[in-house]
Amino acid sequence: SFIILVCIFSIAFLISFLLVKKSASQLRLAQNKLHHMATIDSLTGLYSRNEIVNLLKIEFNHYKSCLGSPAQFELCLVMIDIDHFKSINDNYGHPVGDAVLANIAGCIKTGIRNKNGVGRFGGEEFLVVLPGETTETSQLVAERIRIAISELEFEAGDKVIRATASFGIACVLPSENNYQISLSRADAALYEAKKTGRNKVVVFQVATDA
Repeated sequence: SFIILVCIFSIAFLISFLLVKKSASQLRLAQNKLHHMATIDSLTGLYSRNEIVNLLKIEFNHYKSCLGSPAQFELCLVMIDIDHFKSINDNYGHPVGDAVLANIAGCIKTGIRNKNGVGRFGGEEFLVVLPGETTETSQLVAERIRIAISELEFEAGDKVIRATASFGIACVLPSENNYQISLSRADAALYEAKKTGRNKVVVFQVATDA
């Protein structure tokens, strides 16, 4: 009887242990899925807006902490906006618009060294964070991506369409104490690119006077 009871308790303990282990595994999977949903944009596979802004904050704080030291580096931001994206959705439908977004996102990611430095900032807008790049090298990166995007082709029924994008660049200044100032300058450069013809790269020019 004692041996039977020991066996019963052992089996019950083993079943309980396996159930707890399975539940813990399922909980981890659920947590990982929620984290992925919160940090990754489901359509493009890029960082979500919150996550790319968090990355910008981290890089900005790192940039500020390294000022004046041998580890000092430059930090540049690139804002990208797909030209006339509303017209693409209106004329060809949202599935085509989604394909344009996803392919352009892949094109941007391929064009930068730090594959984790890009996120979907808005509907058809992207933010690229480039630590270690200068204004000149960031401009080269943006121009390379701009050309690659303009060469993409998308099927829309029996038609083949193309898309272009505009770029605004701003590099963080040592005097800036908030990443949002740098971000607003990149956004201003993007606005200038769209206002002056689109499908171009504009670098925010800092005034040399007071």
